[in-house]
Amino acid sequence: MLILTPVIISHLGLTVYGIWLLLTAAVSFLNLLDGGITLSGTRFLAKSLGKKVPGSEPGTVIATLRWLYRWIGLICLVTTLGITGALPLFLKEAEWLETGRMVVLAMGVTTAFRFFLRIHTVVLKSHLRYDLIVVTSIAKVIVQTIILLVLLHLEQGLTALVTGQIVSDILDQLLLRRFSRRVNEHQGSGPGYSRELSREILRFSSHTLLNTAGQHLRSRVDPFLVNAFVGLASVSVYNMGLRLATLFADLVIAIMGGSLLAGFSYLEGRDGFESVRRKYFLSLRVSIPFALMGACGLAALGPPFLIRWLGPEFADSGRVLEFLILPYTLWLMQFPSGSLLLSLNQHHHLTKLTFAAGLVNVILSTILASIIGFFGVVLATLIEMSLFYGIAVPILVSKVLQISLRDYYLAMIRPILKIGWLVPILIYLGRRYSEPDYLSLFWIGTLMAATFAAASAYFLTSSSERNQLLSRIRTRFRK
Repeated sequence: MLILTPVIISHLGLTVYGIWLLLTAAVSFLNLLDGGITLSGTRFLAKSLGKKVPGSEPGTVIATLRWLYRWIGLICLVTTLGITGALPLFLKEAEWLETGRMVVLAMGVTTAFRFFLRIHTVVLKSHLRYDLIVVTSIAKVIVQTIILLVLLHLEQGLTALVTGQIVSDILDQLLLRRFSRRVNEHQGSGPGYSRELSREILRFSSHTLLNTAGQHLRSRVDPFLVNAFVGLASVSVYNMGLRLATLFADLVIAIMGGSLLAGFSYLEGRDGFESVRRKYFLSLRVSIPFALMGACGLAALGPPFLIRWLGPEFADSGRVLEFLILPYTLWLMQFPSGSLLLSLNQHHHLTKLTFAAGLVNVILSTILASIIGFFGVVLATLIEMSLFYGIAVPILVSKVLQISLRDYYLAMIRPILKIGWLVPILIYLGRRYSEPDYLSLFWIGTLMAATFAAASAYFLTSSSERNQLLSRIRTRFRK
């Protein structure tokens, strides 16, 4: 993405790139048709692989999921036709309608193709073969990058983007199919499709659907509102500011996501609820400084990086990013809360709240965009996410942990006070000495990260914890 985005924008221009972002946002809603079945299907298949239960043999689970995915794929094709027909409602540029329909149809058919073969992803995840999924992802990225660079050089425009995505998606799915058949070659037996099992899978996945729908309402509707009230060129500017914030969020999710869920679940099974509650507050001592360090980097280095990366016409992307730093920091400081609720089977409360928050975001964005334009959409996200992660999530987590809301806030504020004083200092120094130059940004970012890491290790850990950490590091180096 870091390599391709400037190349794509330079070849397409802000308006055409805005059209591409709008079309991909429309097609992305097709992913809601999954309805959480991939997550729940992975759970059911993994459980059947580990424990033989009559009526839930691996072959039965696979056959049932295949039946569900066939129907989802067919519904996806029909929905694609609906989106294609509705294209004039949000793409006002008549000269781009024919191309837009081609893009939506091509990507919609590819999405349906992925649904028809989604069972292979579930098989690999259930067998914990994430290594094979990574291989397919790397192959997809390499092929897509090569195709895009070649076709953009030949001035193919949107055709290059569509071709790169379709070919790499097909390669990805065929590789997943091959790997899953190799992994699952001995698990084909079973009585076949089970209606009872399909209902159970759908019940379990319904909460995930609400959560995903809420997240789509929060982030995927905004490009349409920006286009409606401001124009296509502003869609690109908005998206780039948002993308830099989501990049850091993706990093935190990759580092802390699965391990926290597994850890909390293990602790509950071994030591009970009290151990989970104690370790949750311990995990905040990791997520809070991580989030604050990200806030420092985004606030100090984000705007000049965007100008160096994409050009001075993206100065407003830096302002979008500045609006999003507070809500994203509140979210990432409490990132362990999602894993906590999942491990305690209390996530249904969070999914309902997320869906409601997504609706509020859309309504507020529409109202503010109609009054103050472009930044009304960004301000709505700031208000909604700040209320959601500043008030709603703390109330929910404090109830689940069976503590007072005051105690929960105190548990968050203590590490913030111990390390938060460093935030304005680093932001001030970073902004003062940074330039829109990659080398300058790299060295300043490295120094900021090292300073924050050292201060966090000193102020947020006890002497025994520091000694234990140093001992483990020495052991690793000896090995």
